[in-house]
Amino acid sequence: MSWYVRSKNQTLFFLLISGLLFADFNTIKHEMITEDGDPVTFSRIGHVTVQMPNSLESQSVECSLVINAAGAWSSKVAELAGIGTGPSHSLEGIKLPVEPKKRCLFKKRRTRRQLYSRKIPI
Repeated sequence: MSWYVRSKNQTLFFLLISGLLFADFNTIKHEMITEDGDPVTFSRIGHVTVQMPNSLESQSVECSLVINAAGAWSSKVAELAGIGTGPSHSLEGIKLPVEPKKRCLFKKRRTRRQLYSRKIPI
């Protein structure tokens, strides 16, 4: 990450933490009533437990927003947070549709020069 992005994040009071995330997400349940009068419950992450690199200790970090930047494995991290683990007919049952797959295949082709430049034994 460039120095500009880091300094901008610090001025916006963002804290970038890189470490090993444990399956200890503490969620806070909120209840809301829509304009139609239907009750809706949703949960937010209150704090997570992170183990820093080259350390044996883990620390609980209080947060209001967690960004899942796990790339191809972000669906596994989302399951640790409880996303996609609810009943299948509810909003909590929708899984994050990201899976690791092979995307690149390499095939070596011979060029014309390689085809016609065979060495003939004498």
